[in-house]
Amino acid sequence: MSLAPDQLAVLGIRPQLLRLQLWHACRQVQRGERSLDFALRHWTGIGNFLAADAEQLAVVIRDLEAICQAGLVEDPDGFVERASAYLQPLLEQADARRVPARHSWYGCFRADLAADGVTTNLHFYNACSPRSPFADPAALRGDLAACITAICRQHPQIAMVRCASWINNLAPFHSLFPDAYRQSLVETDPDGKTGLGWWGQFITKENTLNPERVALLKETGRFQYPRLAGICSLASMDVE
Repeated sequence: MSLAPDQLAVLGIRPQLLRLQLWHACRQVQRGERSLDFALRHWTGIGNFLAADAEQLAVVIRDLEAICQAGLVEDPDGFVERASAYLQPLLEQADARRVPARHSWYGCFRADLAADGVTTNLHFYNACSPRSPFADPAALRGDLAACITAICRQHPQIAMVRCASWINNLAPFHSLFPDAYRQSLVETDPDGKTGLGWWGQFITKENTLNPERVALLKETGRFQYPRLAGICSLASMDVE
C-alpha cells in the first residue's frame, strides 16, 4: 500500500480528522439524512485510511453500526469515542503496511492521465507547510508549469487539464488558470466526500484542524466550501 505526499501529510492529523468524520456521519444519521452505512461509505475517509477492500470495509461498517445502535445514535460524541477505540488497532495495522508512493511531485502539484486518455488530472497539496502555498505566487505558477510540462512529455496526446478540489473556491488558486477554467467550475457529487477534495478544507496550513470550519459543520451539517471541478484546454494554459 502506498501513499502520496498529501496523504502522508494528513497522517499526523488523521485522528482528529477521522473523529470529525465519524461525528458528522453519526449526526447526519441522527438528523435522518442517510443510514450509517451510507454515511460512512460516502461521507468519511475510513475506507481510504484503512486501505480496506470491499469485504473488510463491510465488516468494519457492520461493527460500527452495532456500536452506533448500542444507544449511541443520539450521542455523536459517545459514538466517536467508541468507534475511535475500535478503529485504532485497524489503523495501526494499515500504517504498518504503508510505503511512500512513487509519484513525481512538482512542489504542490502532481498530475496523472485520466481514463479518457486526453485529459490530465491535477492533484494539489500544501508542500510549503507551515507556510501558505500562495505566499509565493510565482513559485506556485512555476510548479504548475513544470508539472504539466512533465506529464505532457510522457503523454503528448494530452489536450485538456482538469482539477477537482475544494481549493478551486479560492481566488489565488483558480487565478493560476485561464478564464475558461474558472467559468467551467461545477460542484462535484456531494455524496462523494471520501477524500481530501472535500475534507482538506478542514486542515490549516499548520496541519491542524480549522476551528471555524469544524464549528460550521457541527452546527449546520454544511461544508464551508464545495468540491469544485474545473477543466480547460491545454492550449489555453500559460505553459511553454
